[in-house]
Amino acid sequence: MEFLTAFEPSRVPGGSQEGEYEYLKLGFCELTCCGGTYRLDLAVFFRHEGGLFGISRILAQGSVPLAPGLAMGPKLELPFGGSTILSVGWNWRF
Repeated sequence: MEFLTAFEPSRVPGGSQEGEYEYLKLGFCELTCCGGTYRLDLAVFFRHEGGLFGISRILAQGSVPLAPGLAMGPKLELPFGGSTILSVGWNWRF
């Protein structure tokens, strides 16, 4: 678990957007059936004029091993008052 409040949001790694000054990030990981480890990171970003409880957006991204050397990387971004973004990438190591 990571909690960050920034006095200079432009210096926050990972890119604060449009007045975001704070985030809460939770990370999860566990072994999978194919011998790899899945990873899931959930982050909630805040700004003063955000939606419910000041939340401006929610970001979920992860890595799911499918076979030795092959992993899928889904990413979902849910901004309040904006368009939802879903992307899926692949990581193949050989």
